[in-house]
Amino acid sequence: GRQNALSLVRSVQSLMAEWVGSSRSRGTLALAGDWPVFEALGRLSKELRRLRESSVASPRRPAVVVLYCGPMDLSARLQRWAHGRGVVVRAVQGGLNSAACTEHYVRNSLDVADAVMFISPWTHRWTQLETEETEKVFTNLLSAFQRYPEVELGGAPCVDRAGYWVWPPREVKRKYWKLAYRAFPTGFRAPGAMKTASDWVVGDVTSGTRIYDATLLRKLLNGSVAVRTGLDVAEFLVELDIRGVNARVAAATLVDGTVLREDNYLEHAMWPASLAREYAVEAAEFTPTAGRHIVCLFPNAREANYFAEMRGTVISWCIRERLNRMFQNIAKWWHALGDDYFIVPVSASVLNMVRNGEAEVFPWEADIDINLLTTKPVDDFRALLAEHVDALAQLGSGYKATIRGDRAVFSDTEDTVRMDVWISGGHDLASWDIRTQLAGVEVRLYQDFVFRSFHHYKPGVKVYGHTAGKLLGCLDDHPACMVDCYRRQPSTHCEFDDFVHLNSFL
Repeated sequence: GRQNALSLVRSVQSLMAEWVGSSRSRGTLALAGDWPVFEALGRLSKELRRLRESSVASPRRPAVVVLYCGPMDLSARLQRWAHGRGVVVRAVQGGLNSAACTEHYVRNSLDVADAVMFISPWTHRWTQLETEETEKVFTNLLSAFQRYPEVELGGAPCVDRAGYWVWPPREVKRKYWKLAYRAFPTGFRAPGAMKTASDWVVGDVTSGTRIYDATLLRKLLNGSVAVRTGLDVAEFLVELDIRGVNARVAAATLVDGTVLREDNYLEHAMWPASLAREYAVEAAEFTPTAGRHIVCLFPNAREANYFAEMRGTVISWCIRERLNRMFQNIAKWWHALGDDYFIVPVSASVLNMVRNGEAEVFPWEADIDINLLTTKPVDDFRALLAEHVDALAQLGSGYKATIRGDRAVFSDTEDTVRMDVWISGGHDLASWDIRTQLAGVEVRLYQDFVFRSFHHYKPGVKVYGHTAGKLLGCLDDHPACMVDCYRRQPSTHCEFDDFVHLNSFL
């Protein structure tokens, strides 16, 4: 019904434009009775009357349904509020953030004609004196939603139990194996296609209490993890957010003074493995205070690197984070042995000098190759490592070194990430006079070493692998896609945005 109404409204706008154009071309003003908009408004009135009558005549398919599941018994109060409004209320008591409540929201959303309103389980201010105020807020939200057919998803600003303002519009960024809800620099996105809805502003998401166009909601629920496996309510709302962003839904927030009394659902959201696999996200942050949720999808760097090369993605967030952390811990151990112990990146790891590698290894690199050098003599690097087995095991999550010919392969205890390391002594520290940072660690180089490394690895071209690698590019629309260095599109220039950095979230 809302879609039909929206179509008719657009017809009105089109007819108005045609009439104004024809009037100007004639150089005359038509009489009001000749204005074609009246015909369209008459059609709109008849259609809305028909829809109202059909909704009353078809109780099995209610026009508007209001759903609640949470710790409070709100059924009687919501029924009183809905009386005479043509609204069906389905409210049950349940856990604050339970899969049973998600099932209640989903089951009762599937056969609704026009709109579905979710009331957040974290709603509050429902004492006898506060109920009237809360009911007025719900009335304002529902009325505003019904006045503007172009609004497909609507919510409102909130105040939590502690009295703090919660502004819901957020940009949802899902990219590079990460998910973040980020505040807009000036509060919200430009209204865009909703210019006529002046009481609303637009973002990617809105509040936990929200109203959906019923047709849109059914599309979002089709094939969702929540429907297939069951999720707690906060995760259910997060999945609806992600699917809405994928469908380019404009999430509207009412700005007419209406304020919901509820806690932020994002403060209660977790990131289960089912969502991590479905949406290719290993690290999720919802609010600055809720912490980071980690679900690793690859058992080791070898498999992560294979996936990245086959699909054209950046390396798994978990693998990158563990690799950087292992390098930092090994470097800390080596530098602690004395001032004359230093580190030199080798092989393709030298390219971090021109890949902004000061804070972390570049995002398509799954390993680090280094020399651990000292001015002191090292007769047998195997004996040196044997002396420090316990020290390595106590670093971070624990590390070990396996001898492979002339080098040692350092790995974490779970063997998820590895580094090739060459250890030698008797070096002149002063000759390694170029200092720089690699993943937060000071490393050393010298002029001729840089010349030979750059000449061999050709740092001016971004490729997978080494000199014989292929240009960066993505093979499909995976959310962790690399930039396109084949076509060198003007929008990317073969470069990532800042979100690619490991700790760039909010």
